[in-house]
Amino acid sequence: MLLDKPTESKDRNTPLNYADICRGMIEQMDLGRGRWWALLKEILVNAGVKVVNTELNCNIDIGMKEEDIPDSFPFNKISGETVEAAIIGWQIQMAVDFTMKHNYIGSNQLKDFIDATVKVATKDENERWTLSFGVHFGTTSLIHEDIAHAVAYYMANKVTDNEAVTIIKKELESRGMAVLAGVTQLAVATAFSDAAMVQQIMRKMKPG
Repeated sequence: MLLDKPTESKDRNTPLNYADICRGMIEQMDLGRGRWWALLKEILVNAGVKVVNTELNCNIDIGMKEEDIPDSFPFNKISGETVEAAIIGWQIQMAVDFTMKHNYIGSNQLKDFIDATVKVATKDENERWTLSFGVHFGTTSLIHEDIAHAVAYYMANKVTDNEAVTIIKKELESRGMAVLAGVTQLAVATAFSDAAMVQQIMRKMKPG
């Protein structure tokens, strides 16, 4: 189940409590990402794909040479830890874009919003997010195809393409990354108590 019950809207003119909003956003993004990962595994297993690395384990490094790593992937190795951090980094990109696009904050508030997100994650000792901030503040934007390819290599535990890697890539590129974007947008809309947007996203994401 990727979707939760919509929240009630609050007065959009109420002064923003960045700490509460960012904490709620982080919690919802973590929940959404966990459900997304579980759904991806289920889809792949049902399609007969052998998923070797079923969890994002920080102790698993697939041993890919640095020169073979997808271009915008921001780390020099593909491991459970770096793949998760890159996914979160991509989620942060999506969250910031969505927040600005829907005018939840103004451009003059962006720094405060980002600072609050970093502060909340650091205070809560959320190591997964701490590593991802280096991704967000880096000079290179993450390309969703590169994240998809890194995930595919990691899940298949392969450093070169094979049938499993190809199928995982196609699943992620055709709908998997779009679903991750959707759950990320849902997390942002929920954190900002935008019930109308939550319902709109949920209708869009419903299967069939």
